[in-house]
Amino acid sequence: IVVVGMGVIGAEVAASAVQAGCRVTAVEPGGAAMLRTLGGRFGGWLSELHRARGVTAHYGVGVSALEREGGTVRTVILTNGVRLESDAVVVGIGVDPNVELAAAAGLRVANGIVVDAQGRTSDPHVWAAGDVSNQPGFFGTRVRLETFQNAAGQADVAAAAILGGAGGYVQPCWFWSDQYDFNIQVAGRIDDSLRLILRGDLEGDSFTALFLSDKIVEGVLTVNRGADMAVGRRLVGRRAVVNLAAAGDVQVPLRSLI
Repeated sequence: IVVVGMGVIGAEVAASAVQAGCRVTAVEPGGAAMLRTLGGRFGGWLSELHRARGVTAHYGVGVSALEREGGTVRTVILTNGVRLESDAVVVGIGVDPNVELAAAAGLRVANGIVVDAQGRTSDPHVWAAGDVSNQPGFFGTRVRLETFQNAAGQADVAAAAILGGAGGYVQPCWFWSDQYDFNIQVAGRIDDSLRLILRGDLEGDSFTALFLSDKIVEGVLTVNRGADMAVGRRLVGRRAVVNLAAAGDVQVPLRSLI
């Protein structure tokens, strides 16, 4: 199996294919797996995890061509000239929102259908929710989120607004990914420019990472620590100001920071 793209979808497919007994080769233009989502340090951690489980990865390179035999892709040619034999190719390189109908209807579009906090478009009688919507972001910018949690929460608010309800949906991103025997969860903003506090050890099978701007919790990453993420989502959602020493002390329960 050749997996093109090691974002969330590609990384999950690679892990599942390895566990199903396939030989997996991954191709990723970025420098690590899930780089946009996890940043450099933890993208590197995930890349090493896949390598250790048997995935052969080509990072920093793209695909120039696919060659077929009898209607089936048999060779993937990389931009550096390397040729990869394949029985099947999985392409996970992201999506573009389908905005053609919205644009034809005169709605405002910009990397999705532009909506307010209730999911209302530029036409007050039309709503949009989910992956296709460009919505107000929790950290002040506009965002288009492709997560289950966002689609469900935003749709609830939009439905209530259609029925005359008040309130809006402006929440930090939260999602999870299961790869091998690792449950990876992310809430808020993960950025290499933020202060990092690591609770646990990257060499172990579980840890929690806090990402802070000054003393404000902007993002949380957990690996096999679902209870920590339950607390972490609250820390991010409240823009909690925490004691740095306590935040870095694994003997101090994370919930005490709230």
